[in-house]
Amino acid sequence: MFDVLYPGRRLIIDSPLSVEEVSQRLAHEVAPPAMELRFREPRPQRFEGTFAGGQFSFVRLVRGRNSFRPWMKGRLSPQPNGSRLDVHLQLNMLVLVFGLVLAVVAGTIAALAAPELPVVTNSPLTARVLAMAVVVMLFAALGNLEARISTRLLETVAGATPGESHRASPQTVAVRR
Repeated sequence: MFDVLYPGRRLIIDSPLSVEEVSQRLAHEVAPPAMELRFREPRPQRFEGTFAGGQFSFVRLVRGRNSFRPWMKGRLSPQPNGSRLDVHLQLNMLVLVFGLVLAVVAGTIAALAAPELPVVTNSPLTARVLAMAVVVMLFAALGNLEARISTRLLETVAGATPGESHRASPQTVAVRR
């Protein structure tokens, strides 16, 4: 659950489609990054970022603002029965830093309020740890929700069966580097 926060989640998505077909689909669904702020018209693509030479780095396009969209970085490679996407998902580093600052602030406020709280009377350390844990759990839950949505969308674009991607083991990651 916490792997989407740091260091990131590694997935393997196997597709029955050829590398050329998955490349065409991804090239069609990945919009170049927009330089203007948030005042742009909706785009028909599903992702924003880059895809070239089998390498990709993009995020899911959404209406409005959503800081919990994970960056998806990886590569497309051929397999005997189709193609494979090696994907690394991770939240934006600024979101992680903001979450850390928010957890520290929440912990400090809880520690100061500990004498007034009947649940943790005279235990500022317990109050601080509980408040920080709540913030971390909230960020992890939102990150996991967005990671699941982004993964399903990428599986659909790649022609894979949604829900059948699997996490890469550390051995698989080491071999592929």
